[in-house]
Amino acid sequence: MAQDFPLRDRSSRITRTLGVCATLSLPALWASGILGDALSWQVTTALTVTLALLCLVIPSARLEATVKILVIIASSSIALCIADTALRLFAGKLVYYRAHSELLRRDVRHPGLSHYLPDTLSDRDTFGDLAAMSGDPSHRIHRREVFQTDARGFRNTTRPGHTQFDLIVLGDSFGMGLGSTQEKTWTSILKRQGHSLYNLSMPATCAAHGAARVALELPTLPLTQDATIVVPVYVGNDLEECSEETDRVLAERATSGIDTARIAVEDYRSRSPLRQFGMRLVYRWLFADPVVTSRQLSDGRPVLFYKPHVRAAQLSASEVERSRNFSVMTRALQEIQTVANHHHGSMLVVILPTKEEIYGGILRGESNPTAPQGSSGLATALQAFCATHHMRCVDLTPQLFEAAHTAFTRGDLLWWTDDSHWNHEGHTVAARLIGQALKTQ
Repeated sequence: MAQDFPLRDRSSRITRTLGVCATLSLPALWASGILGDALSWQVTTALTVTLALLCLVIPSARLEATVKILVIIASSSIALCIADTALRLFAGKLVYYRAHSELLRRDVRHPGLSHYLPDTLSDRDTFGDLAAMSGDPSHRIHRREVFQTDARGFRNTTRPGHTQFDLIVLGDSFGMGLGSTQEKTWTSILKRQGHSLYNLSMPATCAAHGAARVALELPTLPLTQDATIVVPVYVGNDLEECSEETDRVLAERATSGIDTARIAVEDYRSRSPLRQFGMRLVYRWLFADPVVTSRQLSDGRPVLFYKPHVRAAQLSASEVERSRNFSVMTRALQEIQTVANHHHGSMLVVILPTKEEIYGGILRGESNPTAPQGSSGLATALQAFCATHHMRCVDLTPQLFEAAHTAFTRGDLLWWTDDSHWNHEGHTVAARLIGQALKTQ
């Protein structure tokens, strides 16, 4: 019987080692990003160390049961990590309904900026962002989306080389044509009309991002002597996104390998497919006040609207001017103008109204769904600022109202019914209006 003790001791050591190794599944679960911020690195470290110490000091009588529990937790965590990795590698089109979400990456040198995977071509079936939010498949308008990026990671088919550009576009999702196939976007239309255009637009950005982007990219882009920097400003969310926090993050730079590694890890974690699936379920089933509203046209087609964009357009000019975010936005526009002047060019600010402004009548159930309602407070405040500072600015709201009315009489809209962005007809109208504004400056 005495010979059994070495065997028991060795078995106990093996069991304890197995328990300690099982705790390492927690850092793997954190790195995957599946649980998002609910599992921070501080909590992960504390749990891992605590459980490892527990395995080392727990009495032998309770060791086996404790390790069994840890192994079950570890097995589940590792299975989730493997599934998450497999979805990243092999099921991109299943996870991401549009190429933008799959290809987007944070800039490891500049924490506040982003880009796409360079030299990438995606061709897939897609549908609108509002339909994705609503979670109702009957709302979806399926269409083909070709999405191509260049060597710099922007949505362009033209590669910077010996070509000199006469237009640089610094916009958000409207600037890069989110929701539409590449050849149908307004920037592609302007290219076919003779402009040499380079698009630096990235979704979920504002003028503050544009100022940082143009300062970084413009020195390496060949320009004509009279090049114009076009800065679309979207009423729906640009004021909100031009926050002091955004300004602070954009001022940061990755100064060491540790900084770039941290940003790369954060970017990897943010793209967890399992987390995205989970958030969709939470968004659809737990929110008491959905942010997407559906209305029906006379022919029965559903049209989706986004409530936060309604509230943004309802701000008065005085409310906008008092906002600290407006100071961030206008300061960024002045920085862009300074860069444009330095390169012997000019700047054109283009104010873009929301779908909820242009089709507010449909949202409110009025008999004349495209009756002009006037420009937003942001448009009014921004035009006044540009006039004071001698900046060229055009508000497309009145012209888009007129174009929307004309299209509506023949049964067409300028926006996708399931999306917050322009459809192909909307891009055609936008290209015409922006082209006219460029000719008159």
